[in-house]
Formats: sequence, structure tokens, C-alpha cells
Amino acid sequence: MVLNTKYYDILEIKPNASDNDVKKAYKKMALKWHPDKNQDNKEEAEKKFKEIAEAYAILSDKDKRAFYDQHGTADDEQNHSRPSRNQTYSRSWSSRHNVDPNEIFKQFFGNSNPFDHESFFSNGFNQERYFQQEKHFNQERKSNTVQQIELKVDLEELFTGCHKKFKIRSKIFKNMNETDNIEKIVEFDIKPGWKDGTKITFEKYGDQIHPSTNQNDIQFIISTKPHEFFTRTGNDLEYKAKITLKQALCGGTTEIEHLDGKVLKIPLKGITTPNTRRTIQNEGMPFKGDRGNLHIIFDIEFPDYLEPNIVKELSKLL
Repeated sequence: MVLNTKYYDILEIKPNASDNDVKKAYKKMALKWHPDKNQDNKEEAEKKFKEIAEAYAILSDKDKRAFYDQHGTADDEQNHSRPSRNQTYSRSWSSRHNVDPNEIFKQFFGNSNPFDHESFFSNGFNQERYFQQEKHFNQERKSNTVQQIELKVDLEELFTGCHKKFKIRSKIFKNMNETDNIEKIVEFDIKPGWKDGTKITFEKYGDQIHPSTNQNDIQFIISTKPHEFFTRTGNDLEYKAKITLKQALCGGTTEIEHLDGKVLKIPLKGITTPNTRRTIQNEGMPFKGDRGNLHIIFDIEFPDYLEPNIVKELSKLL
């Protein structure tokens, strides 16, 4: 049980608040009560600003917070006539009045932060501009929560499905000013029939853009690599089949190796003209337990040269 909730009340948080809650509360209250933002009420603002710094200094320190929760402030000790065994604590507690609220404000945001307190105010910028930029910075942080990675996949992999495994390197903050790189392995299955634009998201696997935020999400976006023979349109496939002039005129059979390695034998009946289109049902991309269609477009290969006697014979026949 917490003996005194004074510092929790100053930061407008509950006694069971997490360390992250304490940081967020300090930031919110410090910005709200900074004296430069409260020119018409500067005396009260300075008092509040210092109280906020004191509260943060105690509640952000694990040991000080635990002692505070158990014993309260030195004033509480006097009021309750506590035993002399806590006198050491009382003396150390009085040092809280030496807290420099401006220094805490500066340290909290870090030197790399675009809203560094010392440099910003010493350059003569007005406080309204400061808070406008801080608002913009927060909005930008919230919107920049997903790192997207284009994942180029073979059409064969999208036809049959496959398993992918990647090593992700992310930047995280060790403290307010230092960063470190960590590596994680991500694995996932690509399902048969997935289309371009399909997204696979891993929460909090990306970079951390600020010490007060979580890591970004990593999002893989499926993109199909161009294929030599097949093209995809929705759930249908197109294949350009080359046949000889003899096959086009006399018929026969042509073979197509499908995306899964299966060989399809396509009969040629009658005369096949250039760009003749034939549809084979249920040989397209898989989707929802079904299959699209395969459209075959025939491309006729004409000879580069014919012997005169062959030309003569063809002329008689045609």
C-alpha cells in the first residue's frame, strides 16, 4: 500500500503506473506547465514545473520510488513522528529541492531530439512554435509505425506455396542518446494463390525511432517476379506457346511445363492461326479451394528460309 500519493497525483497517474507511464506523464505535464508556455501565470507554472520534476526524479528511480511508496516524504515522517531509524532517509529526501527542472527537461528529450530545451529556447524561438513542432513530431511518430519491405516472390512459389525465413536487424535505444542493433529471425508461410500486395506483419520487429516509442512494425508486401513464360491476371494464367508452321497447319500435340513441374499435353486440331487463344479450365492459380483458368496463346514460328523446290511444292499444294 502506498502511504502518500502526492507525486502520483502531480503526474496524474495511479500508484501502479509502469515506468513507461511515468515517462509519458512527465512529458505531458512538463510540456503543459513549462513557464515559457505560461507567461500570464509564470509564478504558478514555475512552482508546478519544479514539482513535476521532483515527482519524476523520485518515481523514475526504482529504489527511491519503493522507499517513497513505503514511507512517504520527509514531511510525512515528521507529521507521523517516525522513529529515528529513518533520519538518514529524511536527510537524503531533502535533496529533492536541489532538482533542476530545466536539466531534467533537457535530459528527458535527449540531445538528439529536435526539441532540445537548451538550444531551442536560447535561440529565441517563441514557446508557441515549440509546442506546434512538438505536436507535429508526435503525429509523425504515430504515423510512422510500419516499415514496409517489398518481398519479390517467384510465380512458382505463389502457385505451390512456400516457407520463407529472414534475419531482421533493428535499431533500438539503449538509453536516451545511445542506440544498439539487434537481430531477430522471422519465418512465415506463403500460401498458394497469394496475390501482389498481400501483407505479412510482425509487430515491434522494426526500428525504434525515439526512446519513448515502441519499435516499428515490420511489414512484408508480396510482389511477383516477372516470369519467362507465364503471366498472371487475377486468378488466371496466360502462357505463350510457340509452335512450328507444320504444327499450325497439320496439327499434332505440343507440351507445356506448368508452374509445379507437371507437363500438360495440348492437342492441336485443325489449323492454328497466329494468336489463337485456348482456355483450359482449372489450371490457373489456386484460390479458396478452387483454381482459375489457364489461357494459352499460340505463337507460330515461321522458317527463315525455304529451298526453292519446297516453295514450288507448297505453291502447288496451296
